Amino acid sequence: NIDWVTQAFILVIFVYPAWEITASISRRFLKKLPLTQPEQGHLHALLFNKVSASAKVKSSLANPLSALILLMIAATLTAISIFFMQYLAMPQGTKFYIVLVQFLIYSSISLYLKQK
Repeated sequence: NIDWVTQAFILVIFVYPAWEITASISRRFLKKLPLTQPEQGHLHALLFNKVSASAKVKSSLANPLSALILLMIAATLTAISIFFMQYLAMPQGTKFYIVLVQFLIYSSISLYLKQK
């Protein structure tokens, strides 16, 4: 019996993968590309490109640093979401809005990273 694993915890753990799949399918649909064709629009690829373009980061550290940054973003959003869902008296249906806010944050980060 694990008390800290709740429906809210499981829900927010899957927000980033759900967003990534939704965004990937949407990009391919809008560009009329097959689902099986690779593309560089994934959040981790955009972040890697931004980090590796920085003159302050050695190329061998760009991928691990990108993964660490993405992990910190996802962990922070997950922790904040769980706090709101678990410890604050939230009205019924609020989980949907918390997930929506996470989708918007990931979309905003993606749009920011796509800028030159």
